[in-house]
Amino acid sequence: MAIAALPLMFAGCADNDEVIAGDETVEVSFSAALPQKIQSRAAGSTLNVNKVVCATFDSEGNEIEALREVVDIVDGQDIQYAPRLVKDHTYQVAFWAMKEGAYNVTDMKNISRKAGEGASTDESDFECFANHTAQFTVSGNANESITLSRPVARLRLGTSEADLDAVKALGYTPTSVEVKLTTNNAYNALEGKVTGTASKQTFTLPVSTEGSITAGESTYKSLTSNYVFASDGNVTVTLTIKGKKNTEGATEENICTRTVDNVPLHPNKNTNIVGDLMTGTVIYTITMESEYGDRDENKPV
Repeated sequence: MAIAALPLMFAGCADNDEVIAGDETVEVSFSAALPQKIQSRAAGSTLNVNKVVCATFDSEGNEIEALREVVDIVDGQDIQYAPRLVKDHTYQVAFWAMKEGAYNVTDMKNISRKAGEGASTDESDFECFANHTAQFTVSGNANESITLSRPVARLRLGTSEADLDAVKALGYTPTSVEVKLTTNNAYNALEGKVTGTASKQTFTLPVSTEGSITAGESTYKSLTSNYVFASDGNVTVTLTIKGKKNTEGATEENICTRTVDNVPLHPNKNTNIVGDLMTGTVIYTITMESEYGDRDENKPV
């Protein structure tokens, strides 16, 4: 799907130290686009992103607020951002595509999920894309193209059909998964990397088994997925799968808790944790002696 937005034109310059009376200004046009062949969920639904935040920074990394623009994403058009900049001055531009209201973007160098009252509870709303330019010095009118990619890793959980059937046979329906891991919770769009200190994060995610995950040559029933800011590296993930007994008025309770070590998380990549996540087979080895013992063991009743 081609994703884009209407052209933007700025009539004037920013009112800050970068603009000096009499300096010549020129138009620098950026054409940004999301990848053409992308889907946001295992089930194959369309993207939720509908806004692109475009921001220009001076040579010291300070955002020029007058040049910030939030662009609507329109099917079939490129994202056009065309600020007027001062010749012979140095700038940098950053882009952040998201569903409107999903992230705090007041500071493009410290972007985080919105939380608390009014924040989205739908994990798919946190799909996002970003990219930034290197510093450049303006010499004249210019046109540049840039492609956005996901700054987040997507962690997907899938279980075998036999595992899901076994849980249901035991009287449970999975309802949610609590995912715990240690990672960063903010992103610097100007530098293209996570920011802050890694800390413990907890995500409570609803279960939906409508989709599927293909890993290698095997296909699994999708349980849930979530997006996390991540630098390249491995983490420990603790999963608590919860469910309700198939009886009227049942309350949610823990089905099982599993800890998975050395889980790789990389920006713009899927990480799949798949297998028999909820049940396992207990193997009993039964042996029989070739002779009876000296006496019977009797239990009167």
